[in-house]
Amino acid sequence: MTRFVLTKIFHAIITFVLSGIVIFFGVRMLPGDPALAMAGEEATPERLDAIRADLGLDQPLIVQFFKFLGDIVTGDLGESTRTGLAVTEMIATTLPVTLWLSLYAIIVAVIVGITLGMVAERFRGKWPELGSNFIALLGLSVPNFWLGLLAIMGLASSSAGSLPRDTLTFSPIRSAASTISPCQQ
Repeated sequence: MTRFVLTKIFHAIITFVLSGIVIFFGVRMLPGDPALAMAGEEATPERLDAIRADLGLDQPLIVQFFKFLGDIVTGDLGESTRTGLAVTEMIATTLPVTLWLSLYAIIVAVIVGITLGMVAERFRGKWPELGSNFIALLGLSVPNFWLGLLAIMGLASSSAGSLPRDTLTFSPIRSAASTISPCQQ
């Protein structure tokens, strides 16, 4: 058992390091200069050098990489270049809503999956089984982003403002109620 746990920990460390390598060098291969993007096109060379020094871009690449890994391990994800807020703070404010939305999606998937499975079992060899198998195959085959886009377009065109917007909150009961029922107008 100890060997199993140590193997899993070793694999997690290797995955972390390899992911860090891919992310770090993938971002470095993107075209453009981060300092120029932050300072603007009219920035002076002194201003660009100051931004590069502040971001640590003037250090050797290997030093930047190990600082990058160390910052991730300690939870320092830096600041957003767009908003100036700490990235961990931004994640902390949006993560609860994301988790609730994921929970709702799982609940819907379980209800639909169990219902389709019961229909397929009850009508084995008949057209309802074929229909439920087709719906299940379609659900597995269509990419999630495309299905989500179609759902948004369908709901937006059919409801014409009767569905709530931006109503997910940190209260699970209020979020569920606002997600299920139309908004009061």
